Amino acid sequence: MKRGALILILILVLIIAIIALVGGYIYMQLNREPDIPDNALLAIPLSGQLVDQDTSPLGTQLTLRDLFFHLQRARIDPRIRGLLLRISWCNASPALMEDIGKLIRDFRESGKPVHAYMEGGGLKEYLMASFANSISVMPGGDLFLKNYASEALFIRGTLDKLGIQAEFFQFGEYKTAAHIYTRKKMTPAHRESLTQLLEDIRNATITAVSQNRNLPVEKISTLINELPLSNEAYLKGGLIDFIRYEDQVVTSITPALRIVPFERYNRTAKPNPFHGNRRIAILFAGGEIHPGSGGGKSIFGNPVLGASTLVAQIRALRKRKSVKAVVLRIDSPGGSAVASESIRRELERLVEEKPLVVSMAGVAASGGYWISMPATRIFALPETVTGSIGVLGGKFINRDFYSKIGISKELVETGNYAGMFSDYRPFTAAEKEKFIFLLKRTYDRFIHLVSKSRRISLQEAEQVARGRVWSGDQARRLNLIDASGGLLDALSSARELAGISVDESFALTILPRKKSLIDLLFSLSGVNADATSRISAVFQRYRRFFPATLLPFQLHFQ
Repeated sequence: MKRGALILILILVLIIAIIALVGGYIYMQLNREPDIPDNALLAIPLSGQLVDQDTSPLGTQLTLRDLFFHLQRARIDPRIRGLLLRISWCNASPALMEDIGKLIRDFRESGKPVHAYMEGGGLKEYLMASFANSISVMPGGDLFLKNYASEALFIRGTLDKLGIQAEFFQFGEYKTAAHIYTRKKMTPAHRESLTQLLEDIRNATITAVSQNRNLPVEKISTLINELPLSNEAYLKGGLIDFIRYEDQVVTSITPALRIVPFERYNRTAKPNPFHGNRRIAILFAGGEIHPGSGGGKSIFGNPVLGASTLVAQIRALRKRKSVKAVVLRIDSPGGSAVASESIRRELERLVEEKPLVVSMAGVAASGGYWISMPATRIFALPETVTGSIGVLGGKFINRDFYSKIGISKELVETGNYAGMFSDYRPFTAAEKEKFIFLLKRTYDRFIHLVSKSRRISLQEAEQVARGRVWSGDQARRLNLIDASGGLLDALSSARELAGISVDESFALTILPRKKSLIDLLFSLSGVNADATSRISAVFQRYRRFFPATLLPFQLHFQ
């Protein structure tokens, strides 16, 4: 071999070795567990956007999934001596606030204290804080503990100005999701349902606070109705314990403790409380239900829960022999009836082989309730929005809008009903009859499935259906769920159904797994799907028509 070629090979080998060494060093640094002192006070930031799960490798949102897993670790970790909750205004449902509170209460049962420090917040943030041993509020950061309210948006007037007509039909007088397009104000049924739902959630919140703070419900209710906007008034009323700054909170606990941020602790792996030969799986199913794969956002701003993706995960869990029970965590406002049915069927097959326990999060309505029906047991929090057992569908007629912007279309049909979903004309009388028949058949199937799964008569199922949403507390009374509880309660039930004793350890699988950076790079490169095509597909799905669909239920607290 020539001397020059040999030198070139040696240089290439040296370069590869250097790259490998540098890459290995970087990998080790990125994956090295941070040091946790033996006297750690774990500080958890509870403000801004809080969600059930976030699988993005670049996600910065605090999730119930991470809180659940790492608080289970922290409660048995001798290095962690207590929690400091840094609470401010949160963008999350009251149900999620209570479920986080239940995780806090479970941590407290280990004998370690929890101190809540509030820089501000409203009633739902205070609900979460009430699960702590003590509540301190920053001087000048007066709490805003007011009753819940929600606004219903209507854009019928806007559509009229644009020349767009919404032609929708529904089964269930309380099925109000399409009213945003078809009406300019609430119907009596809409107002009745929303008023009762908000009152139920308010009462559930006050009841939980009463139990946590050992105060009469009437006293708490009076303070909230009076809205004193004074920390001194809340201190006098027993809702808070101290008015002081965070450094004073830490000093009062013990100067010896060192604050460790939660984001540092969740990069550690030991101790792991879940180990054993038998395994339980927790499968998070959050978002608006659509056919195909999940990911991205819908035009309603909700994450997309793809049926094919979820079905594949359920099927894999069914076939995995070591998995003895599954907890399905549902946080979905609904979506496609066809996609919901494909998920429901795969869950039905799962239940034939192993127990399935559903844990409902902030909302499990419409399609979110549809997919819960095969469950062995269903848990929901008192503030969970559930039900909405109803069906609607229709289309937008854009002819006048097209005319205003200079667009014209001509429809060519090959026979009867060929163009019934054209956005250039309304349904004919015959097409309307066919479409309503389709919706009615879907609604009847929904009712039959509820009757069968909940072991109630068709008349009873119809009475609790009609498209009405219920609080988790009402859903329990109406037999739409089995028990009140959060994720920990569902996991405990799954363990019991799997025949795993309280003293016996078990392994835990949590799905979907968080995406790696490589997965992210592939998705950004367009290998998985072209972004423009996906956006176009979503737009077309919503713009044209909604046949036999279970539109998402929207509820915005303020």
